[in-house]
Amino acid sequence: MSQIQELQTEWNQIKSQVETVQAQYTLLRRQRGGFHLKLMFPQDNRPESLAEYRQTCEQEMKKWQFNLEELDRELKSVRLKLKKVRAQLIVKQTKLYELQAQQKWPKICEQVQVVNQLAAQLEQALQILWQQAHDFQPRVGSWLPEHPQLVQFPAQVTIPTATAQDDCFAISNQLGNLP
Repeated sequence: MSQIQELQTEWNQIKSQVETVQAQYTLLRRQRGGFHLKLMFPQDNRPESLAEYRQTCEQEMKKWQFNLEELDRELKSVRLKLKKVRAQLIVKQTKLYELQAQQKWPKICEQVQVVNQLAAQLEQALQILWQQAHDFQPRVGSWLPEHPQLVQFPAQVTIPTATAQDDCFAISNQLGNLP
């Protein structure tokens, strides 16, 4: 198995971990957001009912507070785990890009040379065409009212070329050298 395929396999595994941890995080956030407050009222204003009401409220508040604190701890833990797994994914992705670039770079350099050779041939062919079009001299000048234009050239002719830039090649247009 090539190094790129191994990295791709590792990347896929880490990506599935990211998705799993993201799903955990989403579930915990939904649980945290799903807490709601129950309003309870005593059935009557007798001292026993009010005492029972207060005791029930205190128990519910403690339980509610404990559950929220536990959920907050889990959320924080899962959030940190998610950041860690995403960082691993970025590292693997960077290595994968680097290996793919190393593998493809020689082919790209060859293709850039081909493009520039074809651009030079195109420019030479355009110069020949321009020269042939302007060398037209009719034998009998009286049969045409004015000199015919066999080929129309724009004021500027551009030819695509590939040039090296910082860390890549760029396709740009170069002005053709027509007289």
